Amino acid sequence: MLQKEPAGMDSLLRVYLIRSVWFLMFFMCTVRLYSQDLIRAEQALVACFDKITYWAQQTKLHYHEAALDSLRAANHVFDQALLTYTNQVPGTLSHPFSRLQAVGLHIATSPDGCFRVYSWDTQLGGTLHLYHRQYQYKGENGRVYSQLVENASETGGFFCSDIFMITGNNRKIYLAYCHETLTTSLAYQKIKLYQVSGNTLDTHIPLIKTRTGVRPELGFEFNIFSVLNRPERPFRLILVDPAAQTIQIPVVYEDGTVTHRSIVYVFDGQYFVRGD
Repeated sequence: MLQKEPAGMDSLLRVYLIRSVWFLMFFMCTVRLYSQDLIRAEQALVACFDKITYWAQQTKLHYHEAALDSLRAANHVFDQALLTYTNQVPGTLSHPFSRLQAVGLHIATSPDGCFRVYSWDTQLGGTLHLYHRQYQYKGENGRVYSQLVENASETGGFFCSDIFMITGNNRKIYLAYCHETLTTSLAYQKIKLYQVSGNTLDTHIPLIKTRTGVRPELGFEFNIFSVLNRPERPFRLILVDPAAQTIQIPVVYEDGTVTHRSIVYVFDGQYFVRGD
């Protein structure tokens, strides 16, 4: 049950929403001004992201609908600000955005620098974390495009930590390493395939032959507590070798325990097929 909202919370929310609209309008108007000043633009984006953190803290301290609405609004403002800037300023595709990454934005870039995934925890979920993501890529015409993944967080979504690349049949195939947080003890990892066709990003590339069919991604659910002794964060249980063109995933027991055994898929020039 939602708590009764503190006095003045409704008016506070209205003020925040009005300010959010004005800030977004201001940000869009200054995109051209900042086009040659990526550092100042990043500062503006960090200010947007900080609002997500602030309202997430307020929601946890005083859970009420007004704070939750403010958190939704903060995510929307950041969504639109990031999309606007990355769409209109091509240099963002190669900019490291170190400060944004420091405050919680995940940025994964392909080895050739032509494909990037921005993703972040919206803080709108509970034990099931809800992530938003945006794609940015360079088309064959040399232009840089960005797109927001609509309704990405409705089923949880994922954040992307790494992007690998292989080449086959004169085409580049991107392998994104994706992470989902399902509960306090369960998580899901997968490799998802992408490809730029002309000036369009293809997000459904069914090239992985499994026992149940040809899939555009390969993943598994696991118990987090079975891998707590691993030093890396986030956990990287899948091994991708671009030189050998292989994907190696661990064998996982029904209870989610990750074993030391593994299954290897090898790219044969057309598909990833399971090795013997």
